[in-house]
Amino acid sequence: MGGDEEEITGGTINRVREIYAETIARVKVGDELTDRFWTTRGLRQGCPLSPALFALYTADMEDRLSGGQMGGVVVGRRKVHSLAYADDLVVVAREAKEMKAMMRSLESYFRGKALEVNVGKTKVMKFCKGGRRKSEDWRWEGKEIEEVREYTYLGYRFREDNKEGADVRAMAKKANKVMGQVWGWGERLFGRDMGKRKMIFECLIRSVMMYGTELWGWKEQGLLEGVQARYWRWVLGLAKETPEYIVREEVKVDKLRVEAGKRAVRFEERVEGRSQCKILGECWKEIKAGKGGYGQRGREKYFRRVGYSVKAVDDRRREGIEMWKELESRDRDVQRQERRGQIRESRYNPKYEEIITEGLPKYLSVEGDEEGKRMVARFRCGNEERANRYWMRDDERGCRLCGGEWESLEHLLRECDELREEVIGWKQVLGEGAEGREWMREVVATRQRREMRGGDGEG
Repeated sequence: MGGDEEEITGGTINRVREIYAETIARVKVGDELTDRFWTTRGLRQGCPLSPALFALYTADMEDRLSGGQMGGVVVGRRKVHSLAYADDLVVVAREAKEMKAMMRSLESYFRGKALEVNVGKTKVMKFCKGGRRKSEDWRWEGKEIEEVREYTYLGYRFREDNKEGADVRAMAKKANKVMGQVWGWGERLFGRDMGKRKMIFECLIRSVMMYGTELWGWKEQGLLEGVQARYWRWVLGLAKETPEYIVREEVKVDKLRVEAGKRAVRFEERVEGRSQCKILGECWKEIKAGKGGYGQRGREKYFRRVGYSVKAVDDRRREGIEMWKELESRDRDVQRQERRGQIRESRYNPKYEEIITEGLPKYLSVEGDEEGKRMVARFRCGNEERANRYWMRDDERGCRLCGGEWESLEHLLRECDELREEVIGWKQVLGEGAEGREWMREVVATRQRREMRGGDGEG
């Protein structure tokens, strides 16, 4: 009986250990696996206890640094020596000598806690606005620490002049990489569904570019807007010279600045309403007061663009009104007006103004015939007319079929000897329901036959 009790008790303890406490592991050497063994230190990967325990273990670090009366920066009415997110720590100071004194204090502190610092991942960065840089020797327990001009902390790229350009470039690079990775399977799975192609962009590509937008969302970032336009040119099979404003109008897609501005405004409103975020609140007060000019011009320009002054926005907020929805709606309307104005003045495809639709063109809403959609998009957006290419010489803009007049849609419909006579007008051909699809197919097929015969084909 006693033996049974001991066996049951031992089994129960092992089960509890397995579920709640420790982890069983095995090591693979070549093709062989070792016996199972219990891990007796550390936590499972991703365990929420890990950051919580580390925060408790180092909770007195700020007190240790502030007690030394060295380093730190003043933010509002607070002096801040360190920032921490789990085990990602930042120590700040205004002078190099103060930083070195803080590092010596931290060396002693971490030794007492039996904690080790990964010197290879530790960097020092000076924030400055030009001028000559003084070389410094940075060391941690005798090991050299690299001084850098840019550094990524919690996914945001900082640079020494404190401008957001480095982070925007990094986001654009990542987004282009993701776009290349998802394009193939997106084409295979959702090639006929414009709604799902839009969802792919928003979930997998736009989400990458929007990281950290609360800091720079007041400004329109051309690099990121270019990534979005490139994606839709890709989806529609459009030429790279197709103007962004025509691409966006055809697929009815807002610029990223609308979403970025909305996030920046919502973040601002959340910060003002959360008194417990003391450091963040003090930083925001300094930004609003224009201290250092950080973000202030972009913020003011954003409000002016949508028809508000900074004072008007602040007054309405004091009345308890959340402004982000109204500002987003206004920015969307402003952008639509800008886009339509650019289309009216377009040299590339002046006739596009007369075929604009209020909603997504019908031909893009119908499933099937993906290649046909791209063909229609190319004709509607002006890719199939050499006459649109105002940057080319006059003799290069002639018809690829008959070699006569400039290759415009009107010429192809009425004058080109290589095509059957057409009685409908160009507006009908370019209608949103793709009424001229068969005629477009004839133009494309005739060009291909001429190229095969060695005619004047387009390279």
